[in-house]
Amino acid sequence: MKRSELEKYLGQQVTVTLFDGDKIIGVLYKYPDDPRYDRNYYTCCSAANTGNLLHFRCSHVTKIDNISAT
Repeated sequence: MKRSELEKYLGQQVTVTLFDGDKIIGVLYKYPDDPRYDRNYYTCCSAANTGNLLHFRCSHVTKIDNISAT
């Protein structure tokens, strides 16, 4: 997925489908200033996955759906 398309969803509640079929539900965030992560990594945060945050690149995303409106 193109970075410009993915970044339209920053700060919104989304479902992200990765290339291996994994689905992540949460608010989409980017790590621009965290030295532990490359600035090109994203994550989804929610109450359900606070312990294990999965970081991914835009190239790993095959589909994204906004669920904020529901």
